[in-house]
Amino acid sequence: ESWASAVVRPVLFHGPWMILFFLIFQFLTTFGLLNVIVGVVVENTLAASAQDSFKVEEARSAQAQLELNMLRDLFDLAASTSDGNAPVTRERFIRTLKTDKAANVFKL
Repeated sequence: ESWASAVVRPVLFHGPWMILFFLIFQFLTTFGLLNVIVGVVVENTLAASAQDSFKVEEARSAQAQLELNMLRDLFDLAASTSDGNAPVTRERFIRTLKTDKAANVFKL
């Protein structure tokens, strides 16, 4: 029938003190099995978290690169409207930001 009928009852019949052995065995086996299951769940959760963190960092890096490219395009646009090799002043950059070309840079 079952483990209790086939093994435990006959052993307890011959030695009632053996119940302590079976209780300790049952406790340790259950504890060990649950420990393994929790370990697997925690390990998978940590792996998923690490993978998610990598994706978030990758997205942040891509966003930062996009923003840097937009700034470079804006400064290139401001430099192309300046006279020759003259530096881009704050006023010239602000005027450049108000143009339609600068608005197109932000649409990207």
